[in-house]
Amino acid sequence: MFKLGLGDHSHNYLLAAASERQSWHADCFTRVVARCLETYKAGVSPSSLADEMMEFCEELGCAEYMVPGFEHGIGMMGDEWRIGRNDGPFPFWTNPDHIYQPGEMLICAIQYACPEENIGFRYENPILILNGSCEWMSKFPLRVDVV
Repeated sequence: MFKLGLGDHSHNYLLAAASERQSWHADCFTRVVARCLETYKAGVSPSSLADEMMEFCEELGCAEYMVPGFEHGIGMMGDEWRIGRNDGPFPFWTNPDHIYQPGEMLICAIQYACPEENIGFRYENPILILNGSCEWMSKFPLRVDVV
């Protein structure tokens, strides 16, 4: 199954008319996802990407709502294939400082949670690392729909 691009995809909805605060959260979340997808490319490491994304979240004022991981490997039924070398400081886990290479695939996975306001979002989409960018496999529009 490795390198077949099997993976997750998610889309987010608000199931009632959105308040101004809920709309703010949704806007922060979609901006973070868009920036993350713009940032993934060959030559970046998981650590440098996470640092850049958390800095962007600070600028938006939503860093406290972010889970500071932005990816996971591709696998089935919880048996995740690690996206890079597991020769780093954490046993059985991707080396956070390995450098992405063209042709690698992973799941861009972003979690945003504000439990005190009963709101949260999750984004998952398989991406292919390219030289100057990444290609996301699901072309479903990036937005939070209000139902």
